[in-house]
Amino acid sequence: MSNGCRTSRGRSFRLTAATAAFIASALVFSVFFSGCDGSGTDAAATDNLPSTTDPALIEITTAPAASIPASTADAASGLPAASVPATPVTTTDVPVVTSLPTPTPTPVPVATSVPPVTPTPKPPSTPTPKPPSTPTPKPPSTPTPEPGDYPALQIAPDRVFRYTRKQTAPALPEGRFCVVFEPGADVYFTKKDFAEAFLSDLYSYLVIRLGGAPVAGGKVYTRESFLAFLQSEAAEKKNFEPLTNALCPYLLTKDRGGEFGHQIFRKGFFGYCMAYNRYEDFVYYMKDAFYWWRNDEGYGRGDPEKAAIGRDILADPWASFADMCKILRHDEKSVLKYFSKSTTLYKMICAFPCVATPSGALPESYDPASGLRLNVSLSRHGYTFTGWYTDPECRGMPVTEIPAGTQGDVTLYAGWRPGR
Repeated sequence: MSNGCRTSRGRSFRLTAATAAFIASALVFSVFFSGCDGSGTDAAATDNLPSTTDPALIEITTAPAASIPASTADAASGLPAASVPATPVTTTDVPVVTSLPTPTPTPVPVATSVPPVTPTPKPPSTPTPKPPSTPTPKPPSTPTPEPGDYPALQIAPDRVFRYTRKQTAPALPEGRFCVVFEPGADVYFTKKDFAEAFLSDLYSYLVIRLGGAPVAGGKVYTRESFLAFLQSEAAEKKNFEPLTNALCPYLLTKDRGGEFGHQIFRKGFFGYCMAYNRYEDFVYYMKDAFYWWRNDEGYGRGDPEKAAIGRDILADPWASFADMCKILRHDEKSVLKYFSKSTTLYKMICAFPCVATPSGALPESYDPASGLRLNVSLSRHGYTFTGWYTDPECRGMPVTEIPAGTQGDVTLYAGWRPGR
């Protein structure tokens, strides 16, 4: 039976109020009609009503009868209204079927079909692009002093850099004073003057390192003979032998393919100059000038490996010493004997960085009564002239004149700024 009705075996009916009313009315009519024949109503029909104690009824209780309208009874019995007897039925107790309490059933879990798991498609793995590897720059290696070489730096610089400029005092009329123009530290007005200064200080360094005057080919060289030999054309034709072979290890230390700056810890004069900030412009100029001298003369032509070694100033101190002396000897005129104006070496000879060229004649004296206007400037390769100063360190403002009324000799210092 649907709608939640159960059988009587251990189970009970679940009756709603409408269902109970319908059953009650049905019982009334069934009792009524059971005592009637086809012609009418039997007064004894009521005797056939079931007793309230009839054991056939299970847990039937009496309740006050409700008056049932005819229309409701008609509808409940399913008979036409005309066939319902007009005599009203009166009953005191109408049996009402009361349903037993319905036990709450334990819900049985219903197996729910699990839909097949649809695997989520994995997107194709896109490889994360790796950035191009940037090589880690290697820190510059710190030069390590070699045993026995480092003590060279302990030589006091005033024992080596002893050369002083030659100042020739002009013969002046009475009442006038001398004016001296200093072109700058390690800067000279001619290349010959610079070569004399540099080679003189090199000689002082050699005397200290050698423990005495240089000796080569059985000859002892004084300062004067040393300078004269290295500036002679005859010695150049022989590559300045025998001095080159004897003294080249003291100019720089052989270090093929090495760092030029590492010479600061070696026994050569170039490194000593860099350590004490002397002749630095010339030392670094020589590194490039040597390269172009060897290149433009065609050394190692046709043999790239030989050419590369030949242009390295640290590869062979012998060649470096000989070519240094040649470069110091030549100016823009004499070098044309070996190199044309189209070569880089010629351009480098013309751009020597340690010579200052005046824009005009430099005055040698001044008159205290009128003073002196400073109209002469200087030019120097790789530098800009900033003016004349009375301070040796070129501090303060440059001066443009020696005022009238000044007394005594005056020294003026050239100021320079790197770059043009």
